[in-house]
Amino acid sequence: MQIRLMREPRVLFVSYEFGPQVSGGIARVINGLSAALIGKVDFDVFLLQWRVEIDNFSGDLYRNGVDRRCYFGHYIDTIRDLIRLNGYNIVHVMHAGEHTYEIVKCLRDEAVDVVFSLHSIMKHDQSIRKASEKDLFHEDFLLKNSDHVHLLSETARQWVAAAYPDFRPNGDFHIIPNAIGCPAGRTRIAPRGRTVLCMSRWSHGKGLEYLLDAIPHVLAALPDVRFVLAGRKESSWEYDVASYVKKIDEKISRVADHVEVLGWIDDAQKDQLCARADVVVMPSEVEYFPYAILEPAAEGIPVVASRISGSREILEEGRDCLMYDTTDVLQLAEQIVTVLGNPDLADRLAANAHARVSTEYTWDRISSMYRELYVRVLNSGQSAWRAVA
Repeated sequence: MQIRLMREPRVLFVSYEFGPQVSGGIARVINGLSAALIGKVDFDVFLLQWRVEIDNFSGDLYRNGVDRRCYFGHYIDTIRDLIRLNGYNIVHVMHAGEHTYEIVKCLRDEAVDVVFSLHSIMKHDQSIRKASEKDLFHEDFLLKNSDHVHLLSETARQWVAAAYPDFRPNGDFHIIPNAIGCPAGRTRIAPRGRTVLCMSRWSHGKGLEYLLDAIPHVLAALPDVRFVLAGRKESSWEYDVASYVKKIDEKISRVADHVEVLGWIDDAQKDQLCARADVVVMPSEVEYFPYAILEPAAEGIPVVASRISGSREILEEGRDCLMYDTTDVLQLAEQIVTVLGNPDLADRLAANAHARVSTEYTWDRISSMYRELYVRVLNSGQSAWRAVA
């Protein structure tokens, strides 16, 4: 009888974001995941960094996500050396980009499996937010030349099939959602009036224009409501984001007396904002598994969200949150007024949402799913494959 030994994963994450270097949801994923994987999986994180000394990218290696070591060689040579030195058998690529494209291309000669996390599908989203031809090429290449593809949801699986009808993954897609740290409760700051919070970068598809257009209708019913917009304004990968920023600036000018506009906020600022928020609005036209819903739900804040798949896969409408038809300004205003005018309803929605995310989307649970993914990748009996460039 032949005994098959299980191989233990030794993972190298490759990311443009980690630790304090944060620009969006992927940083929340890699930061939360790396902390939760300690003791479950042997891993390191390679943070791609520009090096003036070589006029190119190299990176910092974080052993077990903690012990930082700086490198100054070309990023491809450095990653090759690290694979051979440290014995990684899985490279998990967290982004589609020029440098991750080059890395996956060079890894064809290495005895590693490549896992690619597709956090959004640029080709699918083209009707809402435009990506450059180069970005689309990189996404296409990584999707088709990685050994295994991780998606955030069943909806994402459907969208990949629609965007890439001729693509078939090695085995199947690995579906693992985002996760969130869930405090037991939150300490409320005495409100200075009713506060509506929206945390989002400014870019096509985020729906900020609909929230801003809803503000006069909310104020007609509740004149003392204050609105806070927090999120980075002019740093996004989408094509022609400047036109969107201009549109939002113009809309803000019409309701400026009622809106506080903040840029990118750190965790301490976010905690302060959440402590004073009475409701959080997520007005996006397209999302995959948004932290704009997970974070307020984890903080115990009632949520009003657009009725899209990315919302409905996290929370149940009517039980955990209120929803509205995407782009319907009057319905959005009505739902905001409903939550602000009904404290018992707001408390019930917030409690139900917190109970759901604190059970289903904790980092302990989700990190175990990642470990299962890595073990399955190594022990599936499927050899690494590569498409022809």
